[in-house]
Amino acid sequence: MVDILIYIKTYIKNQKWVLVTIPLVSILFFFITQPHPHKGKINHEQFTYLGMIRNGAPEGSGTMTFTNGDTYSGNFKSGKFDAKGTFISKSDHWSYTGNFKAGTPNGDGVMKIGNKETKVKMRNGMILK
Repeated sequence: MVDILIYIKTYIKNQKWVLVTIPLVSILFFFITQPHPHKGKINHEQFTYLGMIRNGAPEGSGTMTFTNGDTYSGNFKSGKFDAKGTFISKSDHWSYTGNFKAGTPNGDGVMKIGNKETKVKMRNGMILK
């Protein structure tokens, strides 16, 4: 019985590299197979996007130009306007520079209509003040 325990103890001691290597390889494989953002261009029937792309969607910094001439320059998350950015409405002659969340103005920003600038607080695309 003692011989079997010594054998098992020796085997485990000699195989420690396996116990360490398998989890490390698994973690490396996970990170290597994740899609990495890259700079590129997306042509869509409603817009053209130039900037960082992940999984075929805008992710990170970029500029989206819509077919009607409107533009958004700033940060994207999962294809939506997010964090800091500027939306310019070409036809209606206004712009908003500030925070965005999930594609809509959200937080502090500056609304410019014509030559007049006003500090605004937005929530879900609506002006609070």
